[in-house]
Amino acid sequence: MFGTKILPAIPLVAALALPTQSASAKELSFLSSTQQNADAVETVDERFYQLRTNAGDHMLALAHVDDMLHMINPVFADDTSSAELKSLIALAEAGPQGYDAVQLAARILPPRRPTEMTLGEILDWVDATPGQHHAIGRYQIIPNTLRELMRRGGLPRSARFSPSMQDDLADILLRDAGYSSFARGEMSRVQFMNNLALIWAGLPTSTGLSAYHGYAGNAASITWPVYEQRMTAIFR
Repeated sequence: MFGTKILPAIPLVAALALPTQSASAKELSFLSSTQQNADAVETVDERFYQLRTNAGDHMLALAHVDDMLHMINPVFADDTSSAELKSLIALAEAGPQGYDAVQLAARILPPRRPTEMTLGEILDWVDATPGQHHAIGRYQIIPNTLRELMRRGGLPRSARFSPSMQDDLADILLRDAGYSSFARGEMSRVQFMNNLALIWAGLPTSTGLSAYHGYAGNAASITWPVYEQRMTAIFR
């Protein structure tokens, strides 16, 4: 289950000027207005949404959800080490259910597989089933973390909780843990591992226990030696 260590919001909205109907990272540009200055976010389809700003000309912009998140997290483009790290986190958090994992203690399951649901539908399920665990997906994101990631990324409720979306959300959390500093050699491996364990309860801290051991049934699902061995193999 996720912790809630979240960096301050990034007040940027990525957008692609119309009439283009396909987005790429190179084509994206940042609007000068922030998300808070938007009049409306409207769904185009499950891949795109459009943002109408309240600037004088009511400029219309089209953004591809995945490309927008990649723009926020460019450090992870074509990074095999981060992909392997996410697989390790998924092993500790979700097990064989992967992207469609739901917290085992959840008494009332979502109406569909998580990867078939939108972010809004997941939050509706959360609101309709109080008093139970709601960690969901490959990285076992809890509701408060999901809401904060949606706010930081400017993500609409209509965006689908697809595998690529889940990976992108995890990238934001890797950055929060100091991935960039670690990759540059400015942070020790042990410190980075402990930072990750503050976000993902299935990972142990250097004490050998989860940072949230005993809280809401949390416990590390792998040992510190295994964690250390895997990290050494990933980041040779």
